[in-house]
Amino acid sequence: MTPTPKRKVEVSLLGQRFQLRSDKSDEYLHGLANFVSERLDDMRKSAKGASTHNLALLLSLNLADQLFEKEDELLRFKKGLESQTQEALREVQSALSMLPDSVPAEVRDEEII
Repeated sequence: MTPTPKRKVEVSLLGQRFQLRSDKSDEYLHGLANFVSERLDDMRKSAKGASTHNLALLLSLNLADQLFEKEDELLRFKKGLESQTQEALREVQSALSMLPDSVPAEVRDEEII
């Protein structure tokens, strides 16, 4: 499979234009830029007098915090899913061990995952 060629897309943040090179769609990149612009505007309202540089740093920290929280949430979900899967496998193996002797041994003793 050949990679999608990167192309230039212009977006605007805080009145500054940026040329992005990406294989993502124009709509996606403009959506990202709009998201960041909206968040910066929200921060500007709550942190009156903050410089553009400080707003960008504060937004970076805020987004990093959200990313870390989502990563932790995903890890907890994966661990919970793994635990539930292991419990389901134990239940299946227990049920298989209770099958009558008339069931072929290869079915009764087959290892599941």
